[in-house]
Amino acid sequence: MIFNGYKNKLPLLQQKSIESFVFRGLGFLLLFIMHFVLANTLGPSDYGVFSYTLSITFILALMAGIGWPVAMIRFINEYSQKHCWSLLSGVLIKGHQVVFCSAMVISALLAGGIMMGLVPDQSVNSFFYSAMLVPILAISQLRDRIFMGFRYVIESVFFNEIILPMALIGMVYIGIVNNADSLLKSYVWLTAITLLSGMYWLWQKLPETCKKKPEYQTKYWMKTAFPFLFAGLSQVILERTSVFILGSLGDMESAGIYSLASRIAIFNTFVMTSLNAIGAPMMSAAYYRNDIKEFRAIFFKTMKWSAIGALIPFCCMFFFPEILLGFFGEEFVSGKLVLQILAVGQFFNAATGLVGSALSMTGREQIFGKITVLTAILNLIACYLCVQVWGGVGAAIVYSLSVIFFNTVLLIIVYKIFKTGHENIIIK
Repeated sequence: MIFNGYKNKLPLLQQKSIESFVFRGLGFLLLFIMHFVLANTLGPSDYGVFSYTLSITFILALMAGIGWPVAMIRFINEYSQKHCWSLLSGVLIKGHQVVFCSAMVISALLAGGIMMGLVPDQSVNSFFYSAMLVPILAISQLRDRIFMGFRYVIESVFFNEIILPMALIGMVYIGIVNNADSLLKSYVWLTAITLLSGMYWLWQKLPETCKKKPEYQTKYWMKTAFPFLFAGLSQVILERTSVFILGSLGDMESAGIYSLASRIAIFNTFVMTSLNAIGAPMMSAAYYRNDIKEFRAIFFKTMKWSAIGALIPFCCMFFFPEILLGFFGEEFVSGKLVLQILAVGQFFNAATGLVGSALSMTGREQIFGKITVLTAILNLIACYLCVQVWGGVGAAIVYSLSVIFFNTVLLIIVYKIFKTGHENIIIK
């Protein structure tokens, strides 16, 4: 059996959350050190090129996923609770097939655009590396979400958040990485190695019930997963629009400074991210057991923990931005106002808890997707206009206001749907 029932659910949440805190904390620390080392070694301009390239790649990799990585968490919990092992086996196989084929098509189109001269000269290298990275990152994202669905918390962060940054840090110190080009080459090789290692590990960890003769419901799966594409794509656009616009306007230095400030500000959501790794699948399982009281208990407990966990990081970022940015070099201190503004937005994000998962893991992915798309469009338009006038500061203001708007709307919807604790609100 994959799940042995839910006795003592909140203690299980607490136990798994501690496990997630430890390993995600290690991952956050290693990523912080990695970006610290890269920013100091490369400087704002080359670091901006790296950030710009990853922004393009993550957007394309998310498109390649067509919503399957996030939907997979829901499918795993739904079929496990219903003991539909053949369907669970089928969805795991079909998910990999769809994501791989989609990623290869996007990669080929991107490579074709480069050869046809459709990409601006200053962005050719970035798009070239993106074409190689898209299939690797798309499958990696699917793999990590499958680990999350089965509540293998450690494995879901081990490869991309622990092994990868450790390897990059090592390459900087032995002199292999010393500019943007060498960094991107190393990143491609390392992500490929961690992908293969992780896929082997996933196969070893899969329960035998997932290896039965597969049954397919491809049409239903595609219909369910597709809204997650728009939601996920819009979220990535929301998060990376600023760096993309600054980089597209040729201001790689501002893109590098903004990207660094953004990565520091994201520490406000560390506790929330750790909780989501276990909270999302637990909420999904409770919902599909029609145990709405448990669902509400998990949701409000994680919200409280998330808000408390964000207090100290927020205060450090808001009151001591020069000190934090100064660790990366004096040239980054000019981004102190950007960091303060982004910290406000991310604190609000953390304080509202797992609102996105509460909708997307309970069959309301279309509601979640529509709100996310609307927010991303408004953010894109406002960011483009404000960057022209205020640069990185304008981008930070727009982003934080977008996050506040987005989470407020989601929280209102979640409260209205689940406030009563009624037992029979499963979507038919």
